[in-house]
Amino acid sequence: MKNITIIFLFAFLFSNSISAQPMGSYGIKGEQAPPFEVAKWIDGNGDKVEIELENYKGKVVYILNFQSWCPGCHSLGFPMLKYLKKKYERNQDVVFLSIQTVFEGQKINDFSKLRKTQKKYKLDIPFGHDDGSNTGNKYSNILDNYKTGGTPWHIIIDREGKVVFDGFEIEAQEATRVIGNALKAGK
Repeated sequence: MKNITIIFLFAFLFSNSISAQPMGSYGIKGEQAPPFEVAKWIDGNGDKVEIELENYKGKVVYILNFQSWCPGCHSLGFPMLKYLKKKYERNQDVVFLSIQTVFEGQKINDFSKLRKTQKKYKLDIPFGHDDGSNTGNKYSNILDNYKTGGTPWHIIIDREGKVVFDGFEIEAQEATRVIGNALKAGK
């Protein structure tokens, strides 16, 4: 718990220094999901691909935003992602993605970490690397567009492209409820 508190505090302090977001205004829950603007992706096999949010119209999209050096991502974020991926593995209407949203440590949190992380957690899902460089940003486009407050950060988008969860912490039961509601609402 101590590490999580330190991670969140650091993410809050650092993200306030790079963003004009006032306290408590993180996330864009209830808004239409903006495009990803993520320059580099690999598929579940580690091959380079191009991915856009519009590829997943009509599906529920769960995104785990991480940094390779983030302890909370490894102790909480990826185990949650693995659990949910297994739970919905037979449901073609739920898509899982993971995006390295770099807002610090650009030299360490680089593109080469994606495949290593995929293999470590045995996640055969697309992974993106977003350091903002493709749009001239100094930091992650996801950080700006989705108003995230650090990592691990979870985003759930419903079938209609609306953000139904956008936050730092989510329990498995709550994630399952949000995904279930998003699946029902789009039918």
